[in-house]
Amino acid sequence: MKIKLLCGICLCLLAGTLAAFEAKTRIFPANSEAVLRIKASSKWAKEWLNIAVEMKKAGKDKVKKGRAWPLVGYFREDRRYSDSEEYRSSFIPEPLDFTIDGDEILVKTKLPGENVHYIVFSKLPAKPKGFRNFRNIKFQTLDQETFKLRPFKGNVHQHSNVSDGKFDPQDHVAYARIAGFDFISVADHRSFKQNAPTIAWAEKSGSGLTVYPGEELHTPNNVLHALSIGGTTGHSVSSRTPEWNKTVQPVLNELIKKYPGISENDLVCWAESLILARRAKADGALVVYCHPAWRPRHYINNNFPMIDFLIRSKEFHAIEIINSTMADNSRRDNLDAWAVFHEICVETGTKITPISNSDSHNVSKDAYRRTYSLIFAPDCTFASFKEAVINGRIVASYDISPDRANPQPLHLGASKYVRYANFLDAAGYWKKHDEIARKQGVLIQKLRKGDQSVLPEITKLAEEINQYRSDFYYQAK
Repeated sequence: MKIKLLCGICLCLLAGTLAAFEAKTRIFPANSEAVLRIKASSKWAKEWLNIAVEMKKAGKDKVKKGRAWPLVGYFREDRRYSDSEEYRSSFIPEPLDFTIDGDEILVKTKLPGENVHYIVFSKLPAKPKGFRNFRNIKFQTLDQETFKLRPFKGNVHQHSNVSDGKFDPQDHVAYARIAGFDFISVADHRSFKQNAPTIAWAEKSGSGLTVYPGEELHTPNNVLHALSIGGTTGHSVSSRTPEWNKTVQPVLNELIKKYPGISENDLVCWAESLILARRAKADGALVVYCHPAWRPRHYINNNFPMIDFLIRSKEFHAIEIINSTMADNSRRDNLDAWAVFHEICVETGTKITPISNSDSHNVSKDAYRRTYSLIFAPDCTFASFKEAVINGRIVASYDISPDRANPQPLHLGASKYVRYANFLDAAGYWKKHDEIARKQGVLIQKLRKGDQSVLPEITKLAEEINQYRSDFYYQAK
């Protein structure tokens, strides 16, 4: 019997994806004592609810032998079924008391520690046949500081027609919302002028999308590129003037001494990249070493000594370990870059954050939404974004599935936040968030064409996203 129950419980982890039960609030502070309000939202769940109502009326002792009877139980992801002695080592979930309010089941319980918690619903006949009689819903608990944070999705590397992209910068606001993004930066090549109109349009549209000023930093024909996000002005160099060469020479001389085996042409690229990164950092920008696995021809533009040097330089806050090339045959190159990045960081103790961006030049393509980063921050301002990246509260994400209805995102980053991101996926958080944002993005496109009548609905949808985010987290009464 215990073996059958254990198998059923394991299967119910998969059954939970059927969304038999729903709950508005899914994330709680660690050690919360709360009433979980769980809605029966499927045929199976409604049948369970009918049995439970009948059982409550009749009393458990009046249920006929052999009749299905409902159970609400508890276990958690660390394989502990309870903190009580009776169920500590048991394969059987700890039974929980529950009450019924309309189509909702109210379960009062304590959610101990930082964990993922399962509330299990079962309809067990006297002699169970198979294991289809289990369903579950997951809840997560976070430490007090992490619980104060909220998830935001975005992409800070994309190009408009100000450089080599397809669309006007302002068009990116609508496409970003269609993709489900909360923040973006239009980081055009060696250009800063696209930022002011894009930020102004995002605010005027009432979208709720946050736009950070950005630029892709590099000098002419330099294969090493970086993103400057959140600065106040541009820092790229469009030509190598005598004055610029004079600035570069002292840094180049140091590199020649330090790296005698590297060609001077490569070292010029290194020196110029360091200078631009330092200027952007002095301007308050977050600086990202981007697309280390870039393969514009038949070879990787940034060789491994370059990657090694730039990580060790500690002049960059983050490295763009996933770029849109993950959607192409270069997927393994990104993984090679990740492996080198990891090895260097472990070897040297260097702290640098991985980030994921699309580097999209055509944001109307569906693939645009598949490459993004998740930050965990109190809000979506640039100050919060920068602080989250510097402190590693970010995961680099890539959805390996081209099917929007069946996302399969992979997350890279600190294990704590990867687990957090995985829970949000499993709980369907982004599915509803993105549905609302997509509706809003379509309306913003109409507004862009001059239809002012859609403004109230755009604002209403922005408020709906904010309310949804708020409802997902426990609020003490």
